[in-house]
Amino acid sequence: MIFIGIFIFAFLMWRAVLPLKCRPALKAAAGAAAFIAAFKFKIIQIFGGHYFAPDLPREVILLSAWVFVTVFIFMFLMVIGDTFLFGVTCGEALHTLLKTKKCDAKKLLRQHPLLNKVHAAELAAAAVVAVFGMVNGLALPQVRHLTVTSPDLPPEADGKTVAVLTDLHVDNINDRKKMEKIVQLTNELHPDIVCLLGDFSDGVKKRHLDALEALTELRPKYGVYGVVGNHEYYSGYRILTDHFAALGIPLLFNENRLIPRLKLRICGVTDSQAARFNETPSDPEKALACPEKDSWKILLCHRPRGAREHAALGADLQLSGHTHGGMVIGFDRIVAALNDGFVRGSYKVGDMHLEVSSGTCLWNGFPVRIGCRSEILLITLKRPAAGTGPRISTPPSSSSSDSPEIIRGEQEADVLCRDLPSLLNA
Repeated sequence: MIFIGIFIFAFLMWRAVLPLKCRPALKAAAGAAAFIAAFKFKIIQIFGGHYFAPDLPREVILLSAWVFVTVFIFMFLMVIGDTFLFGVTCGEALHTLLKTKKCDAKKLLRQHPLLNKVHAAELAAAAVVAVFGMVNGLALPQVRHLTVTSPDLPPEADGKTVAVLTDLHVDNINDRKKMEKIVQLTNELHPDIVCLLGDFSDGVKKRHLDALEALTELRPKYGVYGVVGNHEYYSGYRILTDHFAALGIPLLFNENRLIPRLKLRICGVTDSQAARFNETPSDPEKALACPEKDSWKILLCHRPRGAREHAALGADLQLSGHTHGGMVIGFDRIVAALNDGFVRGSYKVGDMHLEVSSGTCLWNGFPVRIGCRSEILLITLKRPAAGTGPRISTPPSSSSSDSPEIIRGEQEADVLCRDLPSLLNA
């Protein structure tokens, strides 16, 4: 995070602070504000103990997040605005050259007279958009319905439903009250199975553990199954996994559980961060190994990365989160690149269906959504009618046979963005 702070601070000083035409004291104040915004995570760590799980009041966390999100959007708008103004300057220089046969090369290097006014407008717009994005990001999740059709699905599982909750990120913002509302919304769907895909908590204090107890009120017919995410290793892996064991919620560590009545295998792997913390590394081959040949395998994997390997190992359906759906349109392309091209929605990977949830909540470090919503995913498993199969279409941008294909489910039209962290690999 320190290198990100250095980059942000340098960019703000170069493009926004140094071009200011004002008294030195005001310019110094603007530089100080840029420093605070750029090194927000380091400052949070100093006063809150850890930037992933700061022990600070809710209002402080939200204010610091708003400042950082505003700066993030402001930088994006500056790139667009400054490029436009430079294009205008080049156009004026070209017009002068054609008219007078003279070219003032120095003019191309001069500051455009409207630069500071444009920056002020961009900063104001960024502040407003940040408020909108945070309100959207902190809202209760919507329910997204999806049908996954497979000819290999056991008849016993036909019509059964799977609810998916991921990236709950319990903290001072996503508290017990919010967890109870999410559990209530999930129970109202009457799912047969509930799958939890990790990043449960950003902290292991009593209030975090108490909030997670709300998950014991989930009431699926055939049980709750979960896996850990990367944030469990940052927050307190042993404490959290022991707490889930005490709550009676099974977490799968490179293992699987058979639901005999449905002939479904729920398989789960640990996160790729495990080895870094000297914990059990991810072993999908072990997780997907089972004695019977007719069971249908649902793989719970916090990250969508590795989906092609999982498909080759025999997974029928992979459920993942981690990406938060890319959070912001445009930024989603970066998130996708960090996750093997998968960011949110439905993909066909070999013979396997991959479903990447946008997440049920968000991490407090960047709690913004623009172009996607938090979600509770409800999947209906179906066998195809005679002579039919799943409808598959290749996205227009896919030119390689290795590119993931997007499946259009029966109700996927409700998804705001099919193909949109830490997040990132943080």
